[in-house]
Amino acid sequence: MPSFSWSGMAAIMQYSTLRRGTALVRALCLGALIACVGCGERRADVTGKATVDGKPLNSKLITILFAPDKDNPLKKIPFAALDDDGQYTMSTGATGGVPLGWYKVHVHWDSKNAQGQPCPVHARFLEAGLTTISIEVVANPQPGAYDLKFTRN
Repeated sequence: MPSFSWSGMAAIMQYSTLRRGTALVRALCLGALIACVGCGERRADVTGKATVDGKPLNSKLITILFAPDKDNPLKKIPFAALDDDGQYTMSTGATGGVPLGWYKVHVHWDSKNAQGQPCPVHARFLEAGLTTISIEVVANPQPGAYDLKFTRN
């Protein structure tokens, strides 16, 4: 008959407690991971073509900006540069895409490097509070939904 030892029993209980503790930690970590899967903001790729009076807006001195609108809580301003055809792709911070929601579209004109060139868009498009262009970024936009039509007047 095997002999009984309190030290052996204590070792078994410590091991059992350690295994339960490890299992508990694993379960808590898994639960936190599952809970955080939905924590990230939903984003959509935003690409389009910017025009001024029907012609491509292709100035390297222009940056397209999306200012949050209609209770959009976003803190970072999505932005994009234009290519030679007026095409743009928005980014938010260091990541691609734009969080879903409403935005006022305006531009930044790099007047310091313009060397006397006039701004190619009307002054109302230089400020989020004055612009007349508003868009909603959605998960599945219609073709052309993010094409931007600026004017000089």
